[in-house]
Amino acid sequence: MKNIHTITSTEWLTYFQKNTRNLLRIPWESPYKLTPEEKERVIASVQQFELGENAEGKTFKRKALPFAKQHDPIYMDALDLFIKEEQRHSATLRRFLQKTEQPTLENHWVDSVFRRLRKLLDIEVEVLVLLTAEIIAMVYYGRLKAATDSPVLQTICEQILLDETQHINFQSTALYKIRRNIWWIRRQVSPLVHATLLAGTACLVWWQHNSVLSSGNFSFRRFLYEVYLVFNKSHMVSSGRA
Repeated sequence: MKNIHTITSTEWLTYFQKNTRNLLRIPWESPYKLTPEEKERVIASVQQFELGENAEGKTFKRKALPFAKQHDPIYMDALDLFIKEEQRHSATLRRFLQKTEQPTLENHWVDSVFRRLRKLLDIEVEVLVLLTAEIIAMVYYGRLKAATDSPVLQTICEQILLDETQHINFQSTALYKIRRNIWWIRRQVSPLVHATLLAGTACLVWWQHNSVLSSGNFSFRRFLYEVYLVFNKSHMVSSGRA
């Protein structure tokens, strides 16, 4: 079996192209309506995630271009399709909010903080921040699916979880390639920085989305455990061991 970290950008490009033709069918025609309890539990949370998924990726592409030109030209094409998948997630969540007659958010301070953080440094930090969001999303959408009986929202979560699994691999392989071209000491420190960033983000997300994440007696300790399970798999790829 081929190691994930050796997957080329050409192969990722092929994957993203095929994935757009193999999406789950979302049952938009379902008559199910969220109960008042479900609305209180999930709507504000979904509104935040819809905003977070919606980005043009201009800063990311600007930072990625020098790396791509020097080391991996096809990466930019694969990156474009990755960004389009994230935008599809946003559009799908937006349509769900419209179906439930709920507004979308124009801005939120958490989203603003992460967007500013991504603008601070180089392509490695950009990928680290995005990868952190993808790792959190893997646990979040599993909990969101369990927090509702809506066939529409459950199917949306299933599709996003399928996508995010590969998004984490895509970002982790990119991180592996980027780290091959940075100083040795930074390669050693970077995973520790990422683990610290992930811990802080997990605490923030638990605080902001507790109504979804804690449903079904899901504890903060269990949340952290599952987040770091995903992180460890990602780290195996980005360090070239998977």
